[in-house]
Amino acid sequence: MLDSPQWNAFPQRLTPRQEMTIEGFTYTSPQVISREISEKRKWIAFMLCLFLGPLGIHRIYVRKYGTGVTYMFTLGGLGVGWFVDLVNILQGTFQDKAGGQLRAAGAAA
Repeated sequence: MLDSPQWNAFPQRLTPRQEMTIEGFTYTSPQVISREISEKRKWIAFMLCLFLGPLGIHRIYVRKYGTGVTYMFTLGGLGVGWFVDLVNILQGTFQDKAGGQLRAAGAAA
């Protein structure tokens, strides 16, 4: 089955939402979700979180004012929210209020 000529014709990369039928099965490439890049920098958010995280300054920096003030009164969600944010910033999954991914140090604006 894998030696058939149809498998050899399978493209290396499918464009978003491209379909291909091989031996009666239809394969659809995954939809590519483009993420907006924030103007806020990842490492500034990381340093703010590391040193001032329990005060919520890193959340205010990315315009999440409500949770930033909440962190001020709860000392970073009793430390749990602060630690989760620290890990998320390092992993690159922390987002600004608009849902944009924080920009890496060498990324263009």
